[in-house]
Amino acid sequence: MLNKNVLLLTGVMALSLALTGCSSINKEQLASGLMVAQVEGTPISRTDFDAEVNRLTRQFLLANQLPEDTDLAEDPNLTRELQTDAMGRLVMQTFLRNDARRYNVRVTEGELQKFKDELFANDPNFENEHKAFLNNASAEADFNRQLRDQLLFNKLMLKLGRKQLRIPPESELKRYYLGHRMEFFVPATVTYEPIFIKTSDHDLSTAMEAHGQQVSDEQMQVMVSKARKEAKQKAENVYRQVRQNPDRFQEVSDKNGTALTSGNPNSAEFRLTEEQIAPEIWAVLKSLDPGDLYPGVLESQDGYLVLRVKSVEPLRYRPFSEVRYNIIARLMDQTQRELVNEWMKSNSERMDNDDVLKITPSLEYIRESVVQSGPGASQG
Repeated sequence: MLNKNVLLLTGVMALSLALTGCSSINKEQLASGLMVAQVEGTPISRTDFDAEVNRLTRQFLLANQLPEDTDLAEDPNLTRELQTDAMGRLVMQTFLRNDARRYNVRVTEGELQKFKDELFANDPNFENEHKAFLNNASAEADFNRQLRDQLLFNKLMLKLGRKQLRIPPESELKRYYLGHRMEFFVPATVTYEPIFIKTSDHDLSTAMEAHGQQVSDEQMQVMVSKARKEAKQKAENVYRQVRQNPDRFQEVSDKNGTALTSGNPNSAEFRLTEEQIAPEIWAVLKSLDPGDLYPGVLESQDGYLVLRVKSVEPLRYRPFSEVRYNIIARLMDQTQRELVNEWMKSNSERMDNDDVLKITPSLEYIRESVVQSGPGASQG
């Protein structure tokens, strides 16, 4: 789910001040739906609100690897969460803009460029990763706007005499690494090629039910037992063939196996970590060399497997140079959360005032979440 209350330099949910103008609106305009809220006299239009909901929706779909055309309307709870998050962000962003104007805080083009240069210097891939996440034609403009808004927030905090968000010095980064080294590791993994012998009981029972033939529990148990016995015998025969003729592994697989999807259309290889494999199986796998067969067949829920090991990689602790940017992101995220929570508390009375924060009746259900926690209140 989307992160809450986070103004991340590291990229996913940075503040974006999309509002313009500061003319006041009346109850009729709110009721009409053209305006969805008013914050200290500054209107939030339906257009801005819908755009923010759409942006968060795109990010949600991308983060969860769902097609861009996925219709979320079938999940009213998720729709409400996205609307609440969008409203919370726009409300807090408007408070921020108003405070920046009140304290005469601005961001110049030179300051923005310096800010970007500092970020890119600490992680050359940052800009490309951020654009890839946004995944739309306006990525560059959106990226610049988010960085500008982040810098505006930093400058406002400095103006108010609060803790300043900064990139930690190298000594602090290394000290953190030494104290948390056990958290930065690449788990032990095995890469393998499978020959999958699928049992036929599921296909058979499905076919019988499709033709109107009822299958009793007793019949099903007999059918399942027979199907699994036949599949195991076939798998054991396949294992004997490839053990005697290792070079025929692919040929035997094509002739006897059922295709599995590895997630990579250009490879039949699979990769699992130690945590995903039963301990007794891992104990055998980690002792094998590339090209070795796992001794015997392995039973799965839908059939049996014959495995050929491609590689086994032991657990590896990542060096400081490899996780340096992860540590920067983690430390800055912690500081940013503290700053945001402090700033939100200072705005709580304003937000709870009906004369300061007005929300259109059709979205009034959002008010409680916005007032309590600000942007992302209902997101986990």
